[in-house]
Amino acid sequence: MLRKIIKENQKFINYNLFSYFVIVFNVLASIYAVRENILILHKELYGVWILAFGMAGILGIFNFGFTAVTIFKFDSFKANNKLAVFFSSNLYIIFIQILITTLAVLVIYKFSYFFVRTEKYTDIFGSLLLLLLPGVLFNAVSAYLEAILYYNFKYIYHKNILEMLRLGVMNVLFVVGLYWFEDIRVLAIIYSFIAVGAFSYSLKRFLSKEKIVIEKKSFNSKYMIENIHNSLSYWLLGISSIIIAQTDVFFISMMNFNMGVVTMYSQSFRLQDIALKIIKKVTEIKGPKILSLFNQGKHEAVADIYNKLLWINLILSIAAFFAIVFTGKYLLEFWLDKAIIFDQRLITVLSLICITSSIHWVLWNFCNLTGQQKRVKVVVIFEILANLVFSFIFIKIWGIIGLGIASLLSNSITIVYTYLLFLRYNKESRLA
Repeated sequence: MLRKIIKENQKFINYNLFSYFVIVFNVLASIYAVRENILILHKELYGVWILAFGMAGILGIFNFGFTAVTIFKFDSFKANNKLAVFFSSNLYIIFIQILITTLAVLVIYKFSYFFVRTEKYTDIFGSLLLLLLPGVLFNAVSAYLEAILYYNFKYIYHKNILEMLRLGVMNVLFVVGLYWFEDIRVLAIIYSFIAVGAFSYSLKRFLSKEKIVIEKKSFNSKYMIENIHNSLSYWLLGISSIIIAQTDVFFISMMNFNMGVVTMYSQSFRLQDIALKIIKKVTEIKGPKILSLFNQGKHEAVADIYNKLLWINLILSIAAFFAIVFTGKYLLEFWLDKAIIFDQRLITVLSLICITSSIHWVLWNFCNLTGQQKRVKVVVIFEILANLVFSFIFIKIWGIIGLGIASLLSNSITIVYTYLLFLRYNKESRLA
């Protein structure tokens, strides 16, 4: 009986095993690389890299949600033999995205001092940002191909290979590059080099499955405007996670804290981030299946999957919280040879984010894949504004611990609202 079950689910089991192998490889590579990088650069200079790398992540907001719209539109255009319209119109959208991202980087570069108040590190931050720009742009374009390969073509292994390249391999190269050149700028060059490689691999995989046709006559302005309109809801849902996750370190820098505090905060956040990556994978694996069931109108089956995912994520994140609270400070200080002394209170507060973020991730995934994103626009805007206001107020009251409390409170706003949406969807799916 057991052998039969294994045989019937062999592909799923193999993918799960490979997925968690990739996570373990990436985590180990990251643990090794961050330790070596901090010891080589020291915590202040490494804090500058954290800010520059964090800004590269924030620039992802200029995707404007177009990637999410793409996966819903691709199959219908392909079925109607209108892929030329799809590709030609999306090319203009990608061009706009590249232009806005480039302009944003140039503006941030011009006002680098606003983000890095420590004068001796301002120019370093600016040069890192310019070197990261090619990587940001290639990753932005690659995101479209990767989304279609994963959700529409079901190339599930492709996503894991790219994660291994962008995280595991890149972290190993970071250490090699720093040992060889002893220059922080090599980290940004490696990041951009890896992004070009990931894009090239995705493009090759995509072209092996589908021909890209670009025709000026096929450009459809109506489709492009419709895409922009539809994407805004996905965009708002996506940027809330980016802003809440990435802006804390900038508050620390802009409030004139020592750059070493940026490093201490980010590494205190790291343990829950590692746990969250493992927990998130449980939901991510189900993505293609959920989208397929939803497109077939099997809403009750979709609701059942999300019910299970919510419970699994809650149980795993609570277990991770207690593990980090009781062992996190000792593990971090042992890992970094006490180059940084950590605050137990900060670790405890940031560990709570593992619980809220794991639930937030499932509900975010639910909204994106079931068309609920339009219903959360207002509450997401409120969440973003609340996070910025809370962060500004709480950092003055409780210091950097206040940033963690701000994230918890603002994150909870969207969780409550989206969970109510899920309960409504769950009820309606069973009445249909």
